Amino acid sequence: MNSKKNILIVFVLLAVLALVGFLVYKNFFTGDGNSLNLNNNAVNDENNIIPLSDSGGIKYEYIGSENSSSNTPNIPAPDLNRKIPNGATDDIRQNIMSISEKLKKDKNSFNLWINLGLYRKSAEDYDGAIEAWKYVDTMSGQNPLPLVNLGNLYGYYLRDFGKAEDYYLGAVKRSPQSYYLYISMSEFYRDVVKNGEKAISIIEQGIKSNPDNPELKTFLRETES
Repeated sequence: MNSKKNILIVFVLLAVLALVGFLVYKNFFTGDGNSLNLNNNAVNDENNIIPLSDSGGIKYEYIGSENSSSNTPNIPAPDLNRKIPNGATDDIRQNIMSISEKLKKDKNSFNLWINLGLYRKSAEDYDGAIEAWKYVDTMSGQNPLPLVNLGNLYGYYLRDFGKAEDYYLGAVKRSPQSYYLYISMSEFYRDVVKNGEKAISIIEQGIKSNPDNPELKTFLRETES
């Protein structure tokens, strides 16, 4: 009789643990419901990578739904009434306005600032994107997303390779176990800077930090071929 009771208790505990695990997983990967979704290629994995087509091939944007510790920002908040460029599409304009209104009520939302920057960049308001990501970086603790997005912006759009490299390296330093950071930086070296040696070197560095990661090993083989 006691044996049956013990088995029942174990099953109940397993069911509770499974439910808790699911809720934690759901919260971690879906964020606060404000994550940017520019196309059907969005991938809700741990890094929230969105592949975007570009004249230089395929690069990646990183949307705001990673958990992030929150610090008090040490710089003034960007102007949430900032003008939207005339060339912005209606969809982008509406999203900028909607996110800005939400931020007026909650200026501590990491996800909203990340996504505001992405929409500002899509509207070719690069200064607005930089302001949003620099601001959220002051509250993001050790989250690499603001830095890698700044690296992408300076590298692919503003063509300031020195600043781009600094931001990519800062992101890698913050999160050396995030394999996608090495791939983003390698693509930047390969496709933008046209430096194959650096493209391979940063992937090798990533493999040293993540020796069991298959994506890095596959990317290295493709880059070397």
